[in-house]
Amino acid sequence: MLSEKLKFLALLTLLVITSAGGVAANDLEKQIVIGDSIEAGVILDERIIGVGDDLIFADSSHVDIFSHYLAENVNPDIVLINLSVPVARLDNIIDNQVPKSKRQVKRSDNPVIVFIGGGGNDLRDILASPEFSVCFSPLPEDQLTCLVLIDSALSEAEEKLEVILKKIRKAGDENVTILIRTQYNPFLKASCDSFGILGPLGNLALEGPTPDIALIGFNNRIRSLATEYDALVIDIFGPFFLFPEMLVSDDCIHPTNEGHVVIGNASIDIFDSN
Repeated sequence: MLSEKLKFLALLTLLVITSAGGVAANDLEKQIVIGDSIEAGVILDERIIGVGDDLIFADSSHVDIFSHYLAENVNPDIVLINLSVPVARLDNIIDNQVPKSKRQVKRSDNPVIVFIGGGGNDLRDILASPEFSVCFSPLPEDQLTCLVLIDSALSEAEEKLEVILKKIRKAGDENVTILIRTQYNPFLKASCDSFGILGPLGNLALEGPTPDIALIGFNNRIRSLATEYDALVIDIFGPFFLFPEMLVSDDCIHPTNEGHVVIGNASIDIFDSN
């Protein structure tokens, strides 16, 4: 059996093998990015693990990787405008980043790309709520309450994400190529789920439903919204599911350097194949 490292390298090879076609055009003018700390390039928040007060950034973030690809293969003069802010919630993105991205889109005569991240902080807020304690209970009635809590949070996040997509699509119509990424489950990393509960719950919250539970996961909601608003989905759940020890940082939130490479290459792959 291949080691995890070899399997990862095989997957990485598949991600970077792409053709030169797709939606790329020589007149592509801007790459606009909105999102949170993942789009900002963070790989570790020292405050979370108690070793300092700094944010540690990737050697080459997934945004940088995609931007470098666009400059080399599409337009060497493409302008990167990264509006993402660490710790941003979807409300922050709607209030602050979306208006700025709309202005950039409307000022562009040529096609632009808008990359949408974010949503993970909204979902993690569930974990910090007092109500979440029911999710650790073995009682059936508490488990049902847990699912209702998660579904409510997912629906709220979905509504906010739709606002973002609607505003970006309306601002640029056919002049904008929208890319939106799914979420990964950091609690699949062994050290991030000491009780063995958060990993399975995370899978359900992101990729539900299951044969037994009808909850619609956040990633499936993202895929549906992407279809409605003609956006390309950068689907990253799978690689992080297969290789969490390698791709998830020790702070149990951010991707590692290798994680950023996977997201960057997935962005290239979906852009190039469309």
